[in-house]
Amino acid sequence: MKRTDLDEWKLLMEQLYKLFSPDMLDSWAKESGWIKRKRKLDAYSFLHILLYHCGNLAGSSLRELSLSLEETCHISMTPEAINQRLNKELIVFLKKCLEHFIQTKLNYQLPISDELQKFCERIRIIDATIHSLPSDLKETFPGVYRAELKCQLEYEFLTGQFLLADWRNGKENDSLYGKYRLETVSPGDLFIQDLGYFHLPTFKKIDETGGYFVSRVRPDCSIYTGNPNPRYHADGRVVKSSFYQKESLAEHLEQMERGSIREWEEVFVGYDYKFPTRLILYRHTEEQDKSGQYKRKHSRYQTKEHVRALDGATIIMTNLPDIIPAEKVMDLYRLRWQIELLFKGWKSNFPTTFYKQIKEERVLCHFFAHLLLFLITATTTYQARLFLLEQSRIEISIQKGISVALRFIRLMFESIKKYTKLTNGVLKRFHDALCKHALKTKGPPEKDPLIILGVNYS
Repeated sequence: MKRTDLDEWKLLMEQLYKLFSPDMLDSWAKESGWIKRKRKLDAYSFLHILLYHCGNLAGSSLRELSLSLEETCHISMTPEAINQRLNKELIVFLKKCLEHFIQTKLNYQLPISDELQKFCERIRIIDATIHSLPSDLKETFPGVYRAELKCQLEYEFLTGQFLLADWRNGKENDSLYGKYRLETVSPGDLFIQDLGYFHLPTFKKIDETGGYFVSRVRPDCSIYTGNPNPRYHADGRVVKSSFYQKESLAEHLEQMERGSIREWEEVFVGYDYKFPTRLILYRHTEEQDKSGQYKRKHSRYQTKEHVRALDGATIIMTNLPDIIPAEKVMDLYRLRWQIELLFKGWKSNFPTTFYKQIKEERVLCHFFAHLLLFLITATTTYQARLFLLEQSRIEISIQKGISVALRFIRLMFESIKKYTKLTNGVLKRFHDALCKHALKTKGPPEKDPLIILGVNYS
């Protein structure tokens, strides 16, 4: 690793971890009320324990947490004393850490193609993941069948920065939750989201603000086109009910070849709302149909007949201009899968299963600690990925990178506490470990996000 590259690598990591100095953490702990006077257990020692146990405050026993605290920080506390510190004030402290980390400005950004750069300044992807809880918490955190917590995450794909991280109960409606993001919409934002966030008033607000969206359309949603031959009243006024004519997408689908696309420059979506948008209809290949049939067969939901008629199709709506062809819009929607990979990396590296009954405060402490560590490792990995792409033309896997980062972040925090800075030795080892153990396995080019965005580092 060249000296100049090491200096840039060091600047990148220091930017990510400058928020977590011992003085900064202690000030947030005092603001939240978790620390009211000087105690044995300070905020930085607590963060060290989180890293030691991968944030597992619920799965690890209080005795294990007590022993780890004494082993790593030379602080002696009884299990019950630790249990008392897992309280509402700690939840406020962890939320404050999350808020400040989310606001961190990041250096590196994917250089997308000129065609997309004219319209997209940010690519925002949102999705939710559900975690099961002990059954005695079902009244506090109701889910569909059991006690559940739902985590809403939104991140900006070009930088890897998380824009939103929030917990709700398992029954929280995704489509209604999506409207909370409207205050942060900026011109040039491209929103990519799944059916769960389908909400026509939200799309209208995004369009009016100068943003863009790419979303799947609910198959039971009414689609209309303008009627070229409307009816008229005797006085010459157009009959209002004849402004539009309903389209049967199932009939259009039957006339299409497998793997083909049909596009409408303008349709009106919704029985009452009549939202004008661009519509793309894609008919699945035989292989895609077989995969979909297996999922529907094992689904717990029963669909209506007119919805089943569109089982072999993907319906996309967007307000991107026609200069972005329909095939490119379909490719952009595939980027939504990137947040699913993040969720997989989260659940693979951070234990989330509960086997015992514990108090509500400890459950929330556990999940906010998990979320904080996950955001730190994921953001570190994503920025490292962009650095390695630009400097060394090396592409690493986000999932593998999170696993590597989790092992080195504790060393970085120890370096900050001991030397008040990140040492070159730890940083170089982290860089080398990513290059050796986190290299990405090349998949089909049509699914590669770098190719979809027109990124060229070669």
